[in-house]
Amino acid sequence: MIDSIMDKVVSDYSCLNFNEIMDLPFSRYLKLRRDGFIYRLSQTKAGQDYLENCWILEQTKPDRKRLRERFGKEDSSGGQY
Repeated sequence: MIDSIMDKVVSDYSCLNFNEIMDLPFSRYLKLRRDGFIYRLSQTKAGQDYLENCWILEQTKPDRKRLRERFGKEDSSGGQY
């Protein structure tokens, strides 16, 4: 892999040249790298699917409203309310 590929992503996203990127505070560089990577992925259908899957995998609580809409609310005996 090319070592400077992420610098290229930051450059394309932020319109900064490589010298300006090297002068950024590290936290700012990481933020631009993250945002640039997400922006680049969002340009294709496959990238959008990947981002959606990432979002789904990081969820820790169930979306109860959507579950009820899809499956209906059931009691403990398996019958509908």
